[in-house]
Amino acid sequence: AEWRAWAVPLIHGCIVCAELFRTTPSTSAHVNSQNVKRPIRMLLIARSSKKFAGTRYLKRGINGDGNVANHVEVEQIVLDSQSLTMCDTIGSFSSFVQVRGSVPVSWYHPPVNRPKPPIVIGFNEPLYTSTRKHMEELLEDYGAPIVVVNLLKSAKA
Repeated sequence: AEWRAWAVPLIHGCIVCAELFRTTPSTSAHVNSQNVKRPIRMLLIARSSKKFAGTRYLKRGINGDGNVANHVEVEQIVLDSQSLTMCDTIGSFSSFVQVRGSVPVSWYHPPVNRPKPPIVIGFNEPLYTSTRKHMEELLEDYGAPIVVVNLLKSAKA
């Protein structure tokens, strides 16, 4: 465990790469031609933000700089291995980025030892300045459109 004193974390997240095969009909004129398996590479990169990091039940909401707790960016890259040229820099590929994080308003859970601790709304921010900063940063980083999905429960179970 002494090596940990010398280790520098470069990424707080995960990188996974897999090769898949897509079956396509052969373009050969032969009657008994086989289907062709084309190699497709899939790369999944997940990065956690360091700006408002913490464990799930101890960090919630947003800070004054517009950084949300538990912010994670996941990028999925899919590329056609046979189309790549020039050191894998030109070819057929796509990228999709998904970002998730805490609800961008000031709220928290008091540190109690219960399965569903009560939610406490933090300081009153009538102009939602921190939330606006957060959304502006998302637009700057990823461009429009930004699709927001509400994953909160709407009724008590």
